Amino acid sequence: MEIRARPHMASGSYRELFSARMMYGMQYIQQTIVGIDGSEARFFGYVADNSEEMEPDRIRPAILILPGGGYAMTSDREAEPVALQFLAKGFAVFVLRYSVQPSRYPVALLEAAEAMRLIRANADQWHVNPAQVAVLGFSAGGH
Repeated sequence: MEIRARPHMASGSYRELFSARMMYGMQYIQQTIVGIDGSEARFFGYVADNSEEMEPDRIRPAILILPGGGYAMTSDREAEPVALQFLAKGFAVFVLRYSVQPSRYPVALLEAAEAMRLIRANADQWHVNPAQVAVLGFSAGGH
């Protein structure tokens, strides 16, 4: 990975962050999970591709993030921004935007179980250790 910053720019500034150039890619995964009531949950994944230059056979731990929102919505600030922080620390990260009102229990719970199944079923393709998948839930997402 090569990161270039101008000397006059403060560390961590917006321009420095977005002028970074990655020499290897990332998988961005989008899938739909259909709930038992016909509702649709959105499943997103952020997985760094392995590079020949840096641990080509690396298997990563993963985190499934369930944002909060009082079952009325799923919080934007508890989704992608959190995912990108864990991605930067070496995790494969997945976000589930589970079904909310008018869907009722157990729809969101079953969608989360399906998201976990997807992660483990695709562990080889996504460079994930299926025995090291954690769940991080905020507020209603942790309920």
